[in-house]
Amino acid sequence: MSEEVLPRPPLPEGTEPLPGDTGAPEQQSSSFEQPAPAAPAGPPVSPPQTTPVISDEEVSRLHEQLVPMEHQQRLEELTRVSFEEGLEKAVRAAKKLADPFLIDELHDRLANELKSRLIAEGKLEEL
Repeated sequence: MSEEVLPRPPLPEGTEPLPGDTGAPEQQSSSFEQPAPAAPAGPPVSPPQTTPVISDEEVSRLHEQLVPMEHQQRLEELTRVSFEEGLEKAVRAAKKLADPFLIDELHDRLANELKSRLIAEGKLEEL
């Protein structure tokens, strides 16, 4: 693809060109036409995986356990799962229940519980 040469507009009356300005037309090109930077040498490096991947089957099993429960029981179980088995598992199961009120309550419960635990461990100061 060729670069488009744009004509330069005339300078306003009473102004002078900047030092180094030759008056030649400017060439303009799009940034997507620029070559990509060279990739670093060596094999690609994957970011370290810090949390285990929760399978869809695990989430489905938890979802099936939650379906027959009353709202408050679901909230208690999802809170327990969050701290003992992982937040991802609990949140994915809660989303699968399609109950926005439950998800909102779970968020509030987890925030309050985490705050209480951090204060009890001396990692957060109570205000």
